[in-house]
Amino acid sequence: MLCASCLQAAPPVVDAIYPAGGKRGDSVDVELVGKVPDEGLQFWASHPGITFVGTKDERQLRLSKECPLGPHWLRFYNAEGSALPQLFVVGDMIEQVEKEPNDAIEELEPIVEWPVTINGRLSKSGESDLFALALLKGETFDAEIIAYRLDSPIDPLLRLVDESGNMIAWNHDRYDSLDPRLSHTATYSGRHYLTVVGFVYPPAARSRFEGSKETVYRLQISSGKSSCEYPGLSVIAEPGETDEMPIEAKKGVNYEIAVEAQSLNSPLDPWLEVRDAKGKVLAKNDDSEGIDAALSWKAPETGTYMIALRDLLRQGGEGYHYKLSVTEAKPSFEVTVGDHAWTVEEGAEVEIPLKVERKNGHSRPITVTFVELSLELDSQSVTIPGTASQGAMQLSASEFTAMIRLSATDGLTKIQVACPFKGATTDEGGMLKNRLEDFLLITRKK
Repeated sequence: MLCASCLQAAPPVVDAIYPAGGKRGDSVDVELVGKVPDEGLQFWASHPGITFVGTKDERQLRLSKECPLGPHWLRFYNAEGSALPQLFVVGDMIEQVEKEPNDAIEELEPIVEWPVTINGRLSKSGESDLFALALLKGETFDAEIIAYRLDSPIDPLLRLVDESGNMIAWNHDRYDSLDPRLSHTATYSGRHYLTVVGFVYPPAARSRFEGSKETVYRLQISSGKSSCEYPGLSVIAEPGETDEMPIEAKKGVNYEIAVEAQSLNSPLDPWLEVRDAKGKVLAKNDDSEGIDAALSWKAPETGTYMIALRDLLRQGGEGYHYKLSVTEAKPSFEVTVGDHAWTVEEGAEVEIPLKVERKNGHSRPITVTFVELSLELDSQSVTIPGTASQGAMQLSASEFTAMIRLSATDGLTKIQVACPFKGATTDEGGMLKNRLEDFLLITRKK
């Protein structure tokens, strides 16, 4: 949603939102970390179920009961420009904010209700946060940190220790992210302690544990899942196992072959091959999206081929489940922009560069148009020739502030233009959401 516009001398700077999430239907008091003046501050969320109330003494996000679960983009801005959009996660678990002090075992009370999400912050260098669990022998739990995927400037580490501080289990990185995920079945009844620490990211020469006001995280604790809770999936059941699936392919036809594992919370790092009838490898792939494998392959002859799948390190077990898909590749395209906001003076012209990625022989002209924009602009659309990989929209307008969207069509397919979003500290593709389809355009008086 948009708030009324006002003038302000400098754009806001938002480095983090704390806490970084809340439960659907709740109101959440938040801290905007950075330089965020109250006067002229405006707010937008990627879903209207998130609203913001800001005063000198209070800043609060209100989450409607209808707000979709998952990560949402939040943007704070004024007439001078926009802060970097931030992710805020809407959940349905119990939500808590860490209680300080929580860096010594003797000070802790056990978490008694879960599943639960704990919002925490490593506020200074060398800090570690501890959380107590009272477990019964044989009880299994999962613990997962979301920090790097929120653009928090750390590479987090999750450890489980006993009452004497002895290490029981640990995890540094998930199989698809720098964020750790730890599953454990208790070997004794009694207290267990989760420790959250983080190394600076991007990496620096020093190796000590880091922290800052921007170093926020979400710790999710829930009952452990077994593979039987993922029905209908295939499994690499034993170490060293290779699954094979025959397909009938037509000469000259392109096929898209993909493995889905990481989004299913599977530790499988898939190695994918296409083989002919004699066992010769015709195509192979390890990582495409994250650690999941995918490849495009053109059949050299009509006939039967074999798709072979195994774990890269030849691991396997009950939890190594996956979903394999084979589809005939169709010509497709994507159009992206390189920025999320533009601020220009009244009457000045702004150019929005467009990048086109074409796949599987796509060669049709593409028309890019503003979506549901009631403002009068000098340019409403542009057509990119079928041989081109880039274009640009030129526009100027009177004074206004607006969220805009762009759509692109080749006459057969219509898509949204997106900004492939890269945070301040994350690598490309490292966040919970990596695309932004709503852009901010501000013009102001000279």
